[in-house]
Amino acid sequence: MSRCGVVVAAALAILSWAATASAQQPADGPLTPFYAAPAGADSAERGRLLRSAPVAPDKLLPGAGRGWTVLYTSRGYRDQPVVVSGLVYVPEGRPPKGGWPVISYAHGTVGVVNRCAPSYRQDLSAWMGEYLKAGFALVATDYEGLGPAGPHPYLDGRSEAYGQIDIVRAARQLVKGLSRQWMAVGQSQGGQATLFTAASATRLAPELRFRGAIATAPPSHWGIQVVETTDVGRVLTPLVLDALTFHQPDLDVPSLLTAEGRMLRDATHEGCLADTVLGVFPAVLGKPLIVDDPATAYARLKPLFDRLEPPIVKLDQPLYLADGADDEFVPTRTVVMLAEELRAKGSDVALDVFPGVDHRGSARAALTRGIAFARKRFGRSIYQSLSLRFTSHRPGTATDVTFTSALPAPPEGFASPAMRRSVIRFPAGTRLDTNAVPACPATDADLAQRGVAACPPSSRIGTGSAEVRVGAGATLQLAAHAFDGPGRTLTIALTQPDGAVVRVLHPTVGARTVTTVLPKVELGAGAEASLTRLSLRLGARRGGRALVRTPRTCPAGGRWTIAYTSVYDPPIGTQTVRRATRC
Repeated sequence: MSRCGVVVAAALAILSWAATASAQQPADGPLTPFYAAPAGADSAERGRLLRSAPVAPDKLLPGAGRGWTVLYTSRGYRDQPVVVSGLVYVPEGRPPKGGWPVISYAHGTVGVVNRCAPSYRQDLSAWMGEYLKAGFALVATDYEGLGPAGPHPYLDGRSEAYGQIDIVRAARQLVKGLSRQWMAVGQSQGGQATLFTAASATRLAPELRFRGAIATAPPSHWGIQVVETTDVGRVLTPLVLDALTFHQPDLDVPSLLTAEGRMLRDATHEGCLADTVLGVFPAVLGKPLIVDDPATAYARLKPLFDRLEPPIVKLDQPLYLADGADDEFVPTRTVVMLAEELRAKGSDVALDVFPGVDHRGSARAALTRGIAFARKRFGRSIYQSLSLRFTSHRPGTATDVTFTSALPAPPEGFASPAMRRSVIRFPAGTRLDTNAVPACPATDADLAQRGVAACPPSSRIGTGSAEVRVGAGATLQLAAHAFDGPGRTLTIALTQPDGAVVRVLHPTVGARTVTTVLPKVELGAGAEASLTRLSLRLGARRGGRALVRTPRTCPAGGRWTIAYTSVYDPPIGTQTVRRATRC
C-alpha cells in the first residue's frame, strides 16, 4: 500500500457515488430562495416544517405516488439552531390503517458544497424506491449545510443524527397519513449517521416510535482504515481531514497535505464528488497526498478521529449491519468488529457480509433482507400472502389442510431471503396420524433416480406447487408431491415439468406440529436457492383413520387458530403468523 493511503481509509467507508447537478451556485449561501431560512426559524423547536415544494412527476422515485422537497428546523454540530433540507416520498394509493411506517434514509458522501444536496439534484438512487413499493414512506435528509447555507460538518455524527430524526417529525406535519413508527437506514457516510441516530433516536424524539436501524458499509475503527485503505479511497483524504476541523478549528489542514493533496482539497471546496473532485483525482492518483507517514499522521490526529467513531452502547432497538466482502473503502473487518462490540454491550445486532460485493454494492445486496427486516420491525408479515386452514369446519372430523405461503418478489437482480426452518402448530386437540396410510420407503436417491413413481400411490397424502428462486436470477416453477414417510415424517418432493426431482423435504410430525428444516442449497459465489412460494393440500383417509382430524371441541369464539412460525437468517429471524378456521 502507498504511504499516501493514510487518512483516506477513514474516508473510504463514506463513499456513495452519485451524479450531481451541473448548476454553478455559490457554496456559501442558500442555493435558491427555497433553501433560505425564514424569519424566526432559529427559535422554532426541532423538526418544525418550514417549507415544502412538490417534486416533479418525472423526478419521483419508482413506487412513489407523491414527493416533496422540504425545509425544516434542526440542530447543528455546535448544538445551534439550523435549517436543513431533504426529500419526502409516499407510496402510491391510500395509507393503511395507522399510516405508512417511515424509513428515514441517510445518504453517502456527495461532497461538502451545498449544491451537492440530494434534494437539489433530485436523484436519489432508484433502488430506494423498493422501500416505497414495500409500503413504507421514505424521507431523506440532506444533512446540515447541504442545500441551505453551509458549512457541511462532514461526518459529525450528532449533526447527522439530528437531521435524520427531525425530518421524520417535519414529514408528519406535511403528510397526515404517516405513522409514528419509523426506522433509520443509511449507506456509507449515511451508515455512520444511522449508527449515531440509533443510539439517540428514542431520547431525542420520544413522541415517535423508533423501531430499529439498517447501516451498510459504515465507517468506524479509523486507525485500521488509515493503514488498510486502497488507492481509490484516497479521493476522500481532504474531506476527512477537513471534517476534523469541526472538532479542532485551528487544525492547519493545508500543512498536512502535499501539493497534490492541496489540489484535491481545492476541488472539494469547489464542487461535488462526482464531477469536480473525481475530475481532478486522476491527475493525482498514485502520488502522495499527505506529508507524514500514515501511522504517524494517524497517531497525531487520533483524538480527533475518535470524535468520528460511532457510539458503542447498548442500543434499545435492533440493528442490521451489512457490508461487501470486497469493500474497497471500508475494511470489512471493521464492520464485523463493530457488530461484535455492540453485541458485547447487549445490543441486538444482525450482520451480513456479502461475498464478491464492493462498497457501492453493499446497500443493494442488503436491500431484500433489509426490507423484510423492516416489515418485521413494523409488525407486518414478511409474506406477501399466507393461507393456512382446515377444510372441515366440524369438530372431531377428518379434514384436509390447505397451506400457501409466498414471499414478495424481490427487485430484479436481488435474491430472496432464505428460510431455514418452519413450524406449523395446530390448535390443541388436533390429531395427526402418520399411520393412517402406508409410508413411502423411497430414499432421496430413489426419488432422484425414479421420480415420484418411487413412492407407492397409496402413500400419497397431497399435491401442490412451489417456486424456487435461484440466487438473484431465474425462478423455477415446480410441482409438489407429498407422501407419508417413515416413522413420524413426511416426504415432499419438488419436481420440474419433466418429472425430475430437484429437492426433497422431510417434515417431522409431532403431537400437533409439523416442522420442516430447509438446508442450504449452495449455488457458488455465496448464492443459494431459496423457496419463495409453496402451496399444498394435505390430507388422507383410510379405513376410518385420517392423517389430520380437527379438535373435538370448538372454542367459544367459533374459530380454531393455526400458527405458522418461520425462521430466516438474520436480520429477519423468527416470525409467527396466525390464521383462523371457522368452526
